[in-house]
Amino acid sequence: MRVHHSGELERKSQLASLLWGRLYSALTLVVLREEGEAAFGQIWHRMLGGQQADRYKAGLVKLGIEKDPPAICAAKYHYFSNLIGGLRLEYVEETPRKVWIRYTAPSWMYEGVALLALPKNFRRTTTFAIWHPRNGTLMGCPRLGYVGTKFIDEGDPYDEGYFIEHDHDLAENERYRREVAAHTPEFDPAVAPTLDPTIWNVDRLAKAKRKYAGQYVSLTVAAMLDMFGLERTCLYLAESAKCLATQYAHELVQPIEGSDRRYSSVVKAIIRILDACDQDYQIDTSDSARLILNIRRLRPFDAEIPQQIREAYFCIFQSLARVLNGHIRCSVQTGREFDTWRITDTGEWLW
Repeated sequence: MRVHHSGELERKSQLASLLWGRLYSALTLVVLREEGEAAFGQIWHRMLGGQQADRYKAGLVKLGIEKDPPAICAAKYHYFSNLIGGLRLEYVEETPRKVWIRYTAPSWMYEGVALLALPKNFRRTTTFAIWHPRNGTLMGCPRLGYVGTKFIDEGDPYDEGYFIEHDHDLAENERYRREVAAHTPEFDPAVAPTLDPTIWNVDRLAKAKRKYAGQYVSLTVAAMLDMFGLERTCLYLAESAKCLATQYAHELVQPIEGSDRRYSSVVKAIIRILDACDQDYQIDTSDSARLILNIRRLRPFDAEIPQQIREAYFCIFQSLARVLNGHIRCSVQTGREFDTWRITDTGEWLW
């Protein structure tokens, strides 16, 4: 059992969030590249719709906002849950029945120029059209709707909109609309809502942030399995994992003090990442010439997943080692009770 101090847990949460947040983005962009815009949108519908239906009402209770007026409750939910996940938001309560939220740049999901690869107006027609309009239905308030006003991919400085409680029940096609709003209320952090620090202490926030990023990966892979089947999902996951590790190898090991290209440092980096992801593993000491890890219930997946998915996910660590030290060979052997990872210093250049 590993004991974590608050500062250490925060650092580990940040590392896991980096890994899984980038993997989620990579998966969806590979789907866009290989399957097209319609499939890309469907992934979002399945992932966000499923996550919201399962977790929304429970989330309101966890956040302590379930008794707030509908517009305030919905806006606070998105404000708090995304802040916990590491996004930067703004909240403006114009009236108890009209509350603004803004998702500020940079995009957590598609950092840098990756945002420019998205279909035009995707955020307008898909991202904010899936989740936010359903809030009223899920909390039993058919009068609540969402209005989108600004979108980053259309040149605005942030994604913005407001929840509004009408005087009448809304038809399904009335729950989401878009309007031009050139001038909107200014955010004042001094009056923004805050989480109860006695409930949401530093450790709980760190664990929630890690879980936030991991859920995006697990839900996306589940949606891909339903849409594309096992073979193509494994192909897309392996491609995403390899490119992710290659692109971010040095950033992933940067938080590790004294990291370099030596075998011992690469091993230390891999174990550090597993610890950051709260991975259940055991080190097999039967072979002193190489590191052998027995991995149980692979994170971030909550349920049992096919061995081929576990092998595809392992490509992250295989490629990470290859980038950092071309003498290291990594292999995986899947099993019923656990998977065995072998990380070996061959003493010679392999590539």
